Amino acid sequence: MQHVFEVATGFGLCGVAAIIDRFDVGRPEDRVLLVANTVPATEASPAVHESPEYAALLSRFGRIVSLNDLIAPEHPFGWSPAPDTHHARLATAQLLAACGIAAGEPHTLWIESIQGTASQSLARLFDTARIHIYADGLMTYGPTRIEVPSLIGDRIDAVVHLDLVPGHGPWVLREFAPDYRTVPVEDLLAVLGEIGGIEVAGVDGPVSVVVGQYLADLGLLTVEQDALLLERMVRTALAAEPELPVLVRAHPRSSGRAVRGVVDGLVAEGHDVRLLPTGGLVETLFDALDVRLVVSCFSTALFTARAMGIRTVSVGAASVLRTLRPYQNSNRMAIVLADLLHESVPLAGGPIRPAETDPAMVDLVMAVTALSMQPGVLEHLHGANDERVLALPAPRLAVLRRYVSTERLLRLIPGLPRPTPSLRRRVRTRAARVPALRTAWRAARRARAAWSGALR
Repeated sequence: MQHVFEVATGFGLCGVAAIIDRFDVGRPEDRVLLVANTVPATEASPAVHESPEYAALLSRFGRIVSLNDLIAPEHPFGWSPAPDTHHARLATAQLLAACGIAAGEPHTLWIESIQGTASQSLARLFDTARIHIYADGLMTYGPTRIEVPSLIGDRIDAVVHLDLVPGHGPWVLREFAPDYRTVPVEDLLAVLGEIGGIEVAGVDGPVSVVVGQYLADLGLLTVEQDALLLERMVRTALAAEPELPVLVRAHPRSSGRAVRGVVDGLVAEGHDVRLLPTGGLVETLFDALDVRLVVSCFSTALFTARAMGIRTVSVGAASVLRTLRPYQNSNRMAIVLADLLHESVPLAGGPIRPAETDPAMVDLVMAVTALSMQPGVLEHLHGANDERVLALPAPRLAVLRRYVSTERLLRLIPGLPRPTPSLRRRVRTRAARVPALRTAWRAARRARAAWSGALR
């Protein structure tokens, strides 16, 4: 039995290596590493199998194939041969030959996400393969955001995922009822011991680490909000552990100039804030240094650090959640879990809210969030959580309403009573009907915004 592993990132390759070690997937000569370099400028970023830091992991595979070389000049990000065409049949033959799979030979395709363009194309073109989805990140905990054809879905045997939320299972592909198998985070850490770490000079003693994200590039925040988010992360780390230096690890795709501007501004104020290189996996840093605190928005690094016993704080997740579009965005569940399971701070600042510790509440928030995202796909599960939601006391129901709006809850759970509007809301609603009061209220709101900006 041949096993073809599609990999696009270093983190994905480490996840695949952990899966192979955990489940003893075939012999090395039966494993094929199919590398897709999905970055926009492939000539500027080496593919994962060309990066020296991951060289030690390649011995697990008997054959390495570059998808980029196979389909050039097309790019994996937009590569999607139309089904039942001559182009698709040629692509299938080319893929099987490159992977050393003979006609009629049984094989398994391991793809990182059924929701990515390249992964969908591979699942369609390897048309006789049994399919395993391996998931190294948080999006697997949310429902499937695309309609998966039954010709593909019926061939999906398993979803194998890193156990980032222990005790709670993924929602992706539940409509096809695959086997869900977990990989302990400890297995990933063992693999990370084989690869090169982030080089850090002059660090002696405990530190805090801020893990940046590139939310402006994803359209989730404006450039100004993204810079404010990074600054708020650093200030949160400084306030939470005031005696520790803060190491800032920006996302490789974020604007280096913007990150440097934030760091330089904080250094000018007298804070011990240091900028790290962007190469390598940040988890190697957690293992190599005495990291006491990790701060981010909704990075997977929060969850790996939490699994390693490191204190974690999520910053600004609620603000990103409010503006996330479309509602079915695959990041929604990741943002919810980041805000729910870690200590959290609003983007505007304020006291740290403690993490949720009730597993039943976490399970309910995940279930209702998933149903609110994909009520049609998960139609067979409607009503499954009604009794639990209706039995929630007001403080617990308020936790659920942080993540799923009242209107969506009312659509999902018809018996849920509509909350009584607060006095402030009733006054605002009535004032909005009086032109003079409406104008005064808008002027006051503009004045507050200007004052807040001046203070910042």
